[in-house]
Amino acid sequence: MISGIFTAAWRTGLCGNPAAALTAITLVAGLATPAHSEVTAPEKSVSAAPRAASSGSAENTGADMARETAEAGTPTEAGPMETDRYLRDLGLIDGHLRAGVALFAAGKQDGAATHMKHPEDEIYAALVPGLEARGAPEFGDRLTELADLVEDGAPAEQVEAAHAQIAGQIDAARVAADAAPRETLLALAAMLRIAAEEYGAGIDAAGKVTDLHEYQDAWGFVAAARAQAERLAEETQGPAADAARGALKAIEAAGSAFGTLTPEQPIEGDAAPLLSAAGRIEAAAQKAG
Repeated sequence: MISGIFTAAWRTGLCGNPAAALTAITLVAGLATPAHSEVTAPEKSVSAAPRAASSGSAENTGADMARETAEAGTPTEAGPMETDRYLRDLGLIDGHLRAGVALFAAGKQDGAATHMKHPEDEIYAALVPGLEARGAPEFGDRLTELADLVEDGAPAEQVEAAHAQIAGQIDAARVAADAAPRETLLALAAMLRIAAEEYGAGIDAAGKVTDLHEYQDAWGFVAAARAQAERLAEETQGPAADAARGALKAIEAAGSAFGTLTPEQPIEGDAAPLLSAAGRIEAAAQKAG
């Protein structure tokens, strides 16, 4: 059951310390989903001046869509995308789905539906050549299925099962990359920089949420980055493991940027922790091998 995915409310970010909640986020059976109406959110903007956006908007504007599509990138005609970009884009899809499933579990069906649609609309098509080049499983149909289930208000068990299948395919696609620790860390840093950009797009200088969807995107991206850093720390040794543990600490510190996933009050947060974490991870990547 989605409501049982997290082992404690502390992990969901639905209450209490947001930085601690972000630290605890992890996939269980491929699904990291809070079971309450609020969830701690990780993400902010790279740009110094936050972008103006319609208050409380759940849908991206055309300009937003174009920007996020550009972030996903496209493979060159000479060959598939580089491994770090490939891993980054898998992570962005993962993050979108985490935000959507978290909102669905919290009873926010409409908000969840918009997050479920964006991976396929914004990122997946550009990722397909990279999947094909690496012999990784394609999962576009699964993305559509999950989006439809959420939009139709399907039972939680069906949504959980559909998301778990995609999570497994995303993991298989990561394995197919046969990435060096350095490439994985660079992908995580890139995810955090995009999270910072999204955060700045969703929060104004006074801490007011001006675009809830962008803010939630940021939360999902940081949650996904955290899970991958944790996995890298568990699966590697020596300098790579040290670098991964450093990445985890940096991401945990970045949790100070967030309140809940659906904040009603201004947030005393800033994109700086996200950008700082990205810089620290980039530096660590050079020593990871």
